[in-house]
Parts: sequence; structure tokens; C-alpha cells
Amino acid sequence: MSYYYVCETTPKSKTENEMTLNVGDEISREELDSLNSAFSLTGAFYSITSIKDIVIENGAQFKKWMNPINLQTCHDNGMPSHRLVMLSNKHVLNYASSIKTFIDMAFRLLKKKKPSMIQDFENLTHRFYDDKMVYRFWMNFRNYIVHCAFPYTTFRDAIGSNCQVICEKKHLLEFDNWKHSKSDIEQMKDEIDLTLLVDDMSSLIYSLYLQFLYYLAEDAFTGYEYFTSFSKRHNVKSPTILVVEEKISKEKGFVNPSMQPLPVAQMIEMFKAMQNHPSINIKFNLAEENN
Repeated sequence: MSYYYVCETTPKSKTENEMTLNVGDEISREELDSLNSAFSLTGAFYSITSIKDIVIENGAQFKKWMNPINLQTCHDNGMPSHRLVMLSNKHVLNYASSIKTFIDMAFRLLKKKKPSMIQDFENLTHRFYDDKMVYRFWMNFRNYIVHCAFPYTTFRDAIGSNCQVICEKKHLLEFDNWKHSKSDIEQMKDEIDLTLLVDDMSSLIYSLYLQFLYYLAEDAFTGYEYFTSFSKRHNVKSPTILVVEEKISKEKGFVNPSMQPLPVAQMIEMFKAMQNHPSINIKFNLAEENN
């Protein structure tokens, strides 16, 4: 049988890295389960926020790499043309793959945490696909790479201008499964600047991220309320749970102790994100609650 105690760590001094463990109230297994449930959405928040940030960062890195001045600098420093082409394909693949990962992860997390919202989220992605050319393009682009080829094939080094790595429309159209994106591509220039399709797509990913947070808001706030009431009830600010095999006593002390930290920082980060959400109205003072 295990016994559970609410603890908090405090530094021994401002100049030392050692911490003091302050053991507080004993709690029941049922109370611990309720506390763990209060944090059940922090993992989903961390995952979806991380992949959102990866998508946006990959897009920014792709654009930075494809800047003609950067390509020319790399070429002048001795980078061979075939490597310039390869790295251009790597950056665009990273961006397209992270987009697909974001969408897949959002559906997987909703299925686990908020299944009632899956249909609404799916409807939103369908509207984006129907109404937004860039969304259609990038959702089909990864399949193009997997089943056909890389988009960048040509290196151009013209006298009097910066060198370029080229994506040709005719090369993209060799793929016969562009679906609804085929007519979009047919209307593009013969040489396609894929970086021009990044910012709008990254904005759509951010819109999907905000919608995902909206789905979590009510349950997340319920969890936060339980956490704050738990902390006040046991007079702790950032609790940790101590698990022991026997009740703590002066004679025996801790018997086979283990610690269960709680993701308090992630919970606070989640609520800061929700506070800044344009469609979520949460009124509480984080600084006051955690001072």
C-alpha cells in the first residue's frame, strides 16, 4: 500500500543549488487522482504548441534559406550546386511534413481529449481546403514528394544577378494526383516561388491552433480551478507529491520514497496562451494566484 503527501521544495539559500523538501498534508488516492486529472490537458497543450511552433519555424527557415542573397553567399563560399538544390528540397520537405504532422496530431489529440469536437475541427479543415489555395497546395504537396519527386531540380547562376534554385511548374505537373490543386498550379508562373506560399499557410496553421485551444478551454479552466483550490487547501504554491510505502513517522522517516512532480509550469503557460486567445474570456490573475 502507498501513502501520499503534499510537498513543496524551497532553496536552502539564494547562493546554493540545494533544495529543502517540506512535507505537508497526507492526501488520499482519490484526491491525487483528481489532482492528476486537473493536469490532464497540459500534455496535449505542450504537444500541439510545439508542433505549431515547429511549422512556423520551418517555414521561416525555408524562406531564409531560399533568399537569393543567402544562396549566392553559400555558392560563393564553395557550396556545390547539387548541394544547394538538395538543401532547398530538404527545407521545403521539412515545412510540408511538419504541416501534415500538425494536422494529424491535432486530430489524434482531439480523439483522445475532446472527441466531441473532431467533427467541428474536420469541417474547419474542409473549409480551408475548399476556400484557400495555399492550404490545398501544401496538403497535397507532401504526397507529391512521396510519390513523384522533389520540386527543386534546377540551379541557375546568371551573370549580374544572384544564383537561384528553381521549381518549375511543368515538373510539378508531372504528378498525376494533385487533386484539386492541379488547376491552381496550372495558373501559376512557369517558375514557381514556393516561399510565397509560406506565410499564408503558416497563418492558417495558427488559426487551427487557436481553434484547438478553444476546444480545450472549458475543461482546462475546470482543472485550473481544482488545482488552485487544492493548493490553497494544503497551503502550497507549486506542489509535488511524495509517495511512500508506510506512513511517515519520526522513527522510520520515509520508506522507499518516490516523487511525482506536477506540470505546474505547463498549466500556467497554457492559461497564458488562453488569456491571449481572441475567443476565450478567462478572468483570473495568474500572478496573484502564484505569489
